[in-house]
Amino acid sequence: MKRKNLIGAFTAVGMVLWAAAASATPGLMELAVRSGFWSNQFPDTTIMLQHLYYNTYDQVWDDGGDKQDVGKTKITANFTRLIRPWHFGDQKQYQFILEAILPFANVSFEGEPTGGHVSGILDPMIYLAQGWNNPGKTTHVQAALVIRAPWGDTDLTNNAWAFQPILAVQQSFGMFSIDASASYQIETNTLEGDENRGRNYLELNFIPSFNLGGGWDVFMQGDYTKYMKSRTHGDSNDDAGYNVCAALGVNNWFRPNMQLGIKGEYDIKGKNTPASKGFNLRYLWIF
Repeated sequence: MKRKNLIGAFTAVGMVLWAAAASATPGLMELAVRSGFWSNQFPDTTIMLQHLYYNTYDQVWDDGGDKQDVGKTKITANFTRLIRPWHFGDQKQYQFILEAILPFANVSFEGEPTGGHVSGILDPMIYLAQGWNNPGKTTHVQAALVIRAPWGDTDLTNNAWAFQPILAVQQSFGMFSIDASASYQIETNTLEGDENRGRNYLELNFIPSFNLGGGWDVFMQGDYTKYMKSRTHGDSNDDAGYNVCAALGVNNWFRPNMQLGIKGEYDIKGKNTPASKGFNLRYLWIF
């Protein structure tokens, strides 16, 4: 598929691809986190986390918040995450997390003249986090930073740096827990020197969960993402918007060192964002 034919298609596709990159709906926290994420009580060893993410839509919310029909778009993304935690302190109350994330996506879309599909590696990311928990391990507080590095100028990448500071907390009440986070993604100009910039966004994420015992837990998730205006050749575009997403999920430790989880998600309301739905399948392996 010729690159010039992709430009129109990715005006819409780009809004959802940070699920994979910088301009999507929902935000990175909705994609990445699940119940218990902010406790970080994994052992000090190498961990692999594999995501299979599927998202589809055939409507978008316009600038007035009304739905408009568009050609159907399907997004399949795979995220390979390599994680290494370290705990320290007299009661192991502090933890440092280092994580490398390599995403790959396939996007197919309908419409004339831009129907087709494209696949490739997305901009890789590094995740750094410093956390603290109380001696009873019922309260966890964490500050983190996600750094997205430019992979290059492709149809699926922004070719720009991005930085996302995060502040998060988890509080447990017996079998019931709450995870919550606030973050802000900061986009920089693309490296081509053309003063193009993706949309910064503020994201608030909330997850109540219930431990069923036997390695099972169920959770709900609410996510609000507010997108700022992007820039083209230094000028602001009229594409500010927001997205509200709800999700339901379940996780199971089917082996002592392996967890499988699935989450279904649905966009409730938005502006200048797709009205999408999908699921996120996660496999975690502690080596």
